[in-house]
Amino acid sequence: MRSRPLVVALTLSCFVWSGVACKSRDKASARGQSSIPLSVFAADSEVMLGFSFPSLRESYIYTKYLKDLIAKLPESSDSEYGDFVASCGFDPLEKVDTFLAAGHSGTEKFIVAISGFSKQPAMDCLQKLAPGQQSPSIEMVGELIHIRDEEEQVWAGWHGDILVVGSPAVDKEYLVARLAGTDALKASDELVTLATGSNPQATLWMAVVPQEGTPLAMDVAESAGFPKPKGMSGSVALSEGFRFKMAVQFSKDEEAERALAMAKGGLEMVKPEDEFERAIFDRLKLEQSGAKVVFDFKVSSQDIDGVVSKAQELLGSLFEL
Repeated sequence: MRSRPLVVALTLSCFVWSGVACKSRDKASARGQSSIPLSVFAADSEVMLGFSFPSLRESYIYTKYLKDLIAKLPESSDSEYGDFVASCGFDPLEKVDTFLAAGHSGTEKFIVAISGFSKQPAMDCLQKLAPGQQSPSIEMVGELIHIRDEEEQVWAGWHGDILVVGSPAVDKEYLVARLAGTDALKASDELVTLATGSNPQATLWMAVVPQEGTPLAMDVAESAGFPKPKGMSGSVALSEGFRFKMAVQFSKDEEAERALAMAKGGLEMVKPEDEFERAIFDRLKLEQSGAKVVFDFKVSSQDIDGVVSKAQELLGSLFEL
């Protein structure tokens, strides 16, 4: 079921601006291009996910295939996004900068921080939306924003000019602690090190360090019978076509060797017969480096055009049936 309060909160979070880059080690961002401070994320976070909107907007995929579609979003009169744009007078997707989220799978407490706009336009927009917003309702509680409906609620607030949004499991006190930077992630933490080590030019990046006994740790350990990894990092870069890269870290070289063999065996079983599809499929490279297995998939802009053309042919043949 879609979380209506969270949808509204994330839409609101487009209206913030991170104007000053953090300079101290503990306040450094998980990525060089983001000035979102690590202090808003809890020290027990085991997942981190980031998204660079400028990188997306500059990509080949966006300019050729997505830009026109996204431009039509505000025209949808029955969407919360369309209502938001109509009320506030501008499209947040054209201005939003960086999305950074981190949290813990056991408590389901996740924090989302988004930069891109100044605080004042966001507050002005809230003043317009709040009086007529019935479900979910929007209420200002001091410096905090409370969004709720009959089923759940979301708290949001400001860290300087960064809007910080909690998941539905985050209560007011937890959010206040995050805004204050209590027991926060540090640049030296393993999760941050993994996130920082992925492609610095990526549009999307992630890192996972499963903690013992959490749902994420159990899910990862049981998936496909693979050895239990110590951590994972990955990225999607769109600067030149499309590139997905993921590194999985194991405790021992032997575990990485076994995982690599299992992955290669699984890929052989699903290799397509079509010549074009197989050529794209074969771009996925797997290799082992000590106790690490690296998955690397890269296609060019021309390859993307070919995939889209192939998809259009398939859809056309389906409609003809």
